[in-house]
Amino acid sequence: MALERIDPISLEDCYAVDHLLRYALSAPLAKGKRVLDAASGHGFGSVLLLHQEATEVVGVDISEEAVAQSRERWPDPRLIFHAHDLEQLDALELEPFDLITTFETLEHVEHPDKVLKKLKHALNDEGLLVGSVPGETDKLDKNEYHLHHFDRHSLEKLLKSEFNEVQVFRQEFSIRSRIEAIDKSTGWQSLQWGDERGLTIDFGRAGDAEDSLFFMASNVPLPELNLPASSSSRNAWLRIRTEYQNAQRELDGFVGKYRSLFLEHGDLKVKFANMLGWGEWHFEQLHGRNPSETEKERVAKACSQREADLRQQVNQLTSENRFLKDQLAIAEDQLGKVLQEHLNRFEEASQSLKQPE
Repeated sequence: MALERIDPISLEDCYAVDHLLRYALSAPLAKGKRVLDAASGHGFGSVLLLHQEATEVVGVDISEEAVAQSRERWPDPRLIFHAHDLEQLDALELEPFDLITTFETLEHVEHPDKVLKKLKHALNDEGLLVGSVPGETDKLDKNEYHLHHFDRHSLEKLLKSEFNEVQVFRQEFSIRSRIEAIDKSTGWQSLQWGDERGLTIDFGRAGDAEDSLFFMASNVPLPELNLPASSSSRNAWLRIRTEYQNAQRELDGFVGKYRSLFLEHGDLKVKFANMLGWGEWHFEQLHGRNPSETEKERVAKACSQREADLRQQVNQLTSENRFLKDQLAIAEDQLGKVLQEHLNRFEEASQSLKQPE
């Protein structure tokens, strides 16, 4: 579970920025209130709530190590930490709270409905529960520590089983983390600056899927939040900028090599036609068209055709060789006969010259 315990002091990443934004958005609600930070982790969120003039903040987390670190890091008499299981929260016998925060918690517990009931019991009659769970992208991440997956409808159903007033917000990380309200008529609102749509970096995720679901629940009317709220990540900007620059350099190098190759060899489609159709396959791939045959199949077919052509040529040469041999044999036979005839005549002439007159 170490990777699931976010500590922005040690590392700033997109998850830390998401977590900080949740606390920052909830912090004004803690002014003058007694607050329970359920699943407080390393305690940095509890301190943020305390700095917004909460009268007292109690942090509860199942990890004794995280609680010990929180006590050492944040020594303040108004800040109390307990190592305890939220499913047995009532065993602590705490006084009712005005506000409870529980971020990225319900997906980890075996019985979310039981924990939600315990949290409601820990609130006073007009108390407010604020929390979050991973959204649609959690299904793509396949986190081994998450026992449950939520979407907006399943989360609303769970919350309404205990509370009369429920509101769910979308949280999405796209270089910056942002929490925004839902437009009931059109679904999720678009991320915008002025009249232009905001740049979205999805890292392979579904572009319209929420990263987290931020929620408020109570049995009295819910407070208004200052939305949309966003928090930027300096490290994320630098990382994306570096990756973009590296990718741009690689792309420029590829384009330069491609242009040089094209200028040097002219029309690649024609020039490499004798190289088993490689040029045609390359252009089809480059322009996003699927070739009728894969390169491997085309090479195999070309090799087979070449082998067949060679066999045909060998057969033809063999036939021509046999024909020539036959012609040579006939010529030799005829030549032998002519030569023999001349020899016979020469022998006859010699005999006649030897006879006396």
